[in-house]
Amino acid sequence: MAFCGWLDRTFRRYRVAGDVYPRYSILIAGAKGDTGGKQFNILYKQTMALVRTMDLSTLARALVAEMESLSFQERDDAIYTELGMLTTNGTRALVPGRFTSFLGRLGHRQIERAGVTLPGSMYVAVDPESGRAVPAPPHLKIPDDAFERLGEIGPTNSSTDRVFVEEPSPVDVVFWVDNQSEVPFHPVGRGFVLSRLWTWTVNAPVIGKTAIEGLTRLVEPTRCYGLQISESREMLQNIVTAIRSG
Repeated sequence: MAFCGWLDRTFRRYRVAGDVYPRYSILIAGAKGDTGGKQFNILYKQTMALVRTMDLSTLARALVAEMESLSFQERDDAIYTELGMLTTNGTRALVPGRFTSFLGRLGHRQIERAGVTLPGSMYVAVDPESGRAVPAPPHLKIPDDAFERLGEIGPTNSSTDRVFVEEPSPVDVVFWVDNQSEVPFHPVGRGFVLSRLWTWTVNAPVIGKTAIEGLTRLVEPTRCYGLQISESREMLQNIVTAIRSG
């Protein structure tokens, strides 16, 4: 109920009358002070678990990012593409956004041992002029102290355990799915990746040529890999191996 109160205060101006079929649902860990082992907060999109975390700040930021993404198809202030950013040893890599949920099935210890921080969002905003990943300009108007107030409900940290783009950031590696390959991963041409990125750019019909130009600037300096779909643990290891191989 405490988190419901936070939701109401944070998104109050966007309340609508009537019943609608829920697109998102949230599971909150036990009450503050509960000592019964590790418990996770989980953000679901329909039946897909987008983020699984013990930190309420991560959950809340992921939720706000998802709410912002609902307007991406109509916006022209950046390139919005369905990619998630993960990091390992200072390397920034983009993976198909749906991997956010797929890789998140792994336990925290497995992810930590791999030295990877998973995406906090299924979308990345790209600056058309520089080709860098940038914070999505906020459209939602939420209270300035929204995230600070989470400390009244449950455990929060000063930094989250997922990757959120907080400043203009160059991209080092781009992964794409290539199930035609007989190897777990392999280098692919930038043109191939560019064509795939175009199809996954949700506002491409709005910005047209600008998307192509910006995505070209994104992939020009990067290493690009085709990635074979496999079991989540194996796929995470293949991602790490591919990044290190460069």
